Amino acid sequence: MGEQRVAEEIPPLVYAAYRQGRFDWVAHLSVFQMEEAKHGQFFQYWLQEVYGTVEPEELVPHLHMEKETKEGNGKYDDPTWLAMVVVDTCEQWGDIFPGLQQAYQHSLQDEARHVGGSAHIIREILEEDPQYEPTVREVLEGNGESLIGFISYQLANPELDLQPYQELKARQYRQRCREMGIEPNKQLSERIRDSDANFARV
Repeated sequence: MGEQRVAEEIPPLVYAAYRQGRFDWVAHLSVFQMEEAKHGQFFQYWLQEVYGTVEPEELVPHLHMEKETKEGNGKYDDPTWLAMVVVDTCEQWGDIFPGLQQAYQHSLQDEARHVGGSAHIIREILEEDPQYEPTVREVLEGNGESLIGFISYQLANPELDLQPYQELKARQYRQRCREMGIEPNKQLSERIRDSDANFARV
């Protein structure tokens, strides 16, 4: 689960911030780690105690995609399927699972703070030492699949208008660049906005 991986990879950053004498960075990263761990723990619990009490095939008629998520082993156990269960459940059955809906909304609010606060740290680093800007660009633009690609369950839903997703990603990319104090890559921004790009990610 992504939240668990993030929580496990933050401690070295906390220690580096401590070595720099930046308690404000330590505070941000520590809260970041705690909240990611909280998200991971909640969603794991929900998948085990709620999702795990029914057969996946029982949920299929209520979800956006069917066989596209089914792996060759005949099980609905891949990450795309689990992400689809959470997102579709929140979108369609929020009134039935209010706890999941609330947790999902809270996690989105937490993530917004994580991204904004981390972008501010990067801006401060670049203001102090601009030589790191190529590295920041390499990391940001090198993860293009996260900016450009569609999640496979989005592509599997023929009724979903993909353009708004890409417009939102392009706006977010430009906003993050501004927050970090770097100029957006115009060519990349246009690629992000192209909803016809034949690119998918899980």
